[in-house]
Amino acid sequence: MTLGQYIKELRVSKKMSQNELGDLSGVSVSEISRIESGQRQNPSPHILRAIAPYLDIKMEELMSAAGYTTEVIHRGNFEDIVHKDESGKIIDSYRRKIKKILEKDEDLINVLARAVNKSTPQDIETIKKLLEGFTKGGLSEQEKGLLRNLIDTLGKK
Repeated sequence: MTLGQYIKELRVSKKMSQNELGDLSGVSVSEISRIESGQRQNPSPHILRAIAPYLDIKMEELMSAAGYTTEVIHRGNFEDIVHKDESGKIIDSYRRKIKKILEKDEDLINVLARAVNKSTPQDIETIKKLLEGFTKGGLSEQEKGLLRNLIDTLGKK
């Protein structure tokens, strides 16, 4: 079974259309179609990471099905999670992404770590949806302002 067939099988088992998967994941329907038809043989880790939660599968399982390998490198208090293609070339790394976040706002990682440790799965989903609303452009400036005001009000309690 090809990766595309596997992804299609997972999607169909969830009774989900390509449009629905695209809307949920932020991946274009044409890209999902190319993957499922076999036109796109090696989708990027970014795409696999985006669709995995909506197919109820771990990203690493999709990475493996796509022919990528995952390696965890322990470095003291940190772990690097490295994904490599079939030739052994690094194509994605979690620590690199965390470094970019730290460069923007060091405290954001701490806030996210506390949220993961102290929140219910439902709360975590809400936090992710809020962040996705800001990053996907799904919120108007007015909506963002309303959310900021609400969060500021809740933070004072």
